[in-house]
Amino acid sequence: MDANSPQYHRTADSVILPTLALLSLILSVPPLLWHWRNKNIAACSLIFWISLANAFVFINALIWPTDDVANWWDGQGLCDIEVKLTWAFSIGASGAL
Repeated sequence: MDANSPQYHRTADSVILPTLALLSLILSVPPLLWHWRNKNIAACSLIFWISLANAFVFINALIWPTDDVANWWDGQGLCDIEVKLTWAFSIGASGAL
């Protein structure tokens, strides 16, 4: 395969999305530590769930960066875990608010 094949064609959003997701994960650590020291459990919980959602975005953007569905990994195992945690996110985030 050469560099011009569809599998290696990256769009701008396939680079920007994981970069911003990783940046948001890094930037959420100081507020999490500060709220943890002040024993603000609701804020810690909300930061945790939002960070987990950003981690999913980061991982998924790296695994599936193109629209080439024929060559995609089927997500077996990872998607099973993500679906269960996404359901928990909807309850956990709203409960923290």
